[in-house]
Amino acid sequence: MQQSQQQQLPYRNIISDDHPIYKPEANRYHLYIVNSCPFAHRAYIALKLKGLEGIIGLSITEPVFDDELGWQFSESYPDHVNGFSSIPDLYKKSGNPEYTGRFTVPLLWDKQSSTIVNNESPDLLRILNNSFNQFVNSETSPIDLYPSDLQLEINELNGKIAEHINSGVYKVGAAKTQEIYNTNVDNLFKTFNELEERLEKSGSKYLFGDRLTETDIRLFTTLIRFDIVYYHVMKCNLKQIQQYTYLKKYLVNLYQIPTFRSTVDFNEIKTGDYKAKVFNPSGIIPIGPNIDYLLQL
Repeated sequence: MQQSQQQQLPYRNIISDDHPIYKPEANRYHLYIVNSCPFAHRAYIALKLKGLEGIIGLSITEPVFDDELGWQFSESYPDHVNGFSSIPDLYKKSGNPEYTGRFTVPLLWDKQSSTIVNNESPDLLRILNNSFNQFVNSETSPIDLYPSDLQLEINELNGKIAEHINSGVYKVGAAKTQEIYNTNVDNLFKTFNELEERLEKSGSKYLFGDRLTETDIRLFTTLIRFDIVYYHVMKCNLKQIQQYTYLKKYLVNLYQIPTFRSTVDFNEIKTGDYKAKVFNPSGIIPIGPNIDYLLQL
């Protein structure tokens, strides 16, 4: 997307000392996510990796999307800032008359102005990576998820993963014709094969050698859902991740990182996807599959 188009979108703000409204401050901002969504999951991982849990608040919605009411809060899943009953309430309170999009998460909320700062997960990865470093200990949270010397390569690989994997599984699941389905399945597994070869050749734990980047987060949140939901619900059933040698090893290594593992709730992931009537009209949640391989290094 071109920069001029980005500026026309209502919730694509940054947090910076130079921004007229949104300045870096501790305890000013609040992150809203849902555990069942891979895009919201990205922001949750970044929040923890950067050591920002004491700087930015967090609220998590119910895992099942309500077709009429959107993402819902409840007694078990409260809105810790506004006490609202749903994510659409936040958009209404934010009061942007130009907004005609969906009421999505993740979103970053500014408690001071009662407005949404940003609701795009790629942007939030960068905001969480860059905007609050002054509030964390660089020795305990030294990671840079978007290092300057890798940015062009990261952008290129992000694009391929976003098109054919992150969005690709949903393109497969939402296909209305056999031709569209076949095309998107081919693109999905071709990209998996390319990543398998990349990891085999590099012999590295991460996509960019020994450096964990935002690209790993973007890939992880799809891979961790693949065998338990996408393989079945989205009809992406050519091959499971556990049947790949290097992608499996890559996924297991990431899952064994405590910060990553602590953000994964398999029950809510399964509940969110299997209760989505558009993909699974019965709403029945299967007991399996067995994913014990994730515990084996």
